[in-house]
Amino acid sequence: MPSTGNHYDVLLRNGEGMDPAQKLWGIRDVAIANGRIVLVEEDLAWVQADQTLDVAGKVVAPGLIDLHAHVYAGVTIFGIEADDLCPRTGVTTVIDAGNAGWVNFPGLKRYVIEPSQTRIVAFVHLSAIGLTFRNGELRAATSLAPSGSLPAPRG
Repeated sequence: MPSTGNHYDVLLRNGEGMDPAQKLWGIRDVAIANGRIVLVEEDLAWVQADQTLDVAGKVVAPGLIDLHAHVYAGVTIFGIEADDLCPRTGVTTVIDAGNAGWVNFPGLKRYVIEPSQTRIVAFVHLSAIGLTFRNGELRAATSLAPSGSLPAPRG
């Protein structure tokens, strides 16, 4: 149900609010409407909601960022299904640490990044084929394409 006035879909009460970007740490109530956080205050007792949860003793925080993951499951030797794991762990953004090389990156983009509910940012592996098998992606010089690489930054 959309919010109207002081009516919201979900109200989280008494959570340990944490948001380093806003230098916030303390007991907070959170009102949610249409899947979005719309109010964060010390006391929202006046708010009406379809569902109210007492989350005392739990941390309530903005979505977390996983800075090193491998999300090209089924194609490379490392890989998780981002949408299976990330929502259960509070992660809303994941950074793929270079599973796909320039040859198979279009597949990562089309079949993993674009349909994912989790936001995925990906590095491209130095090897043309990425991490498709253990201990060997850089053994063949033909897997490298230095002419297509960006120049190294100079300090």
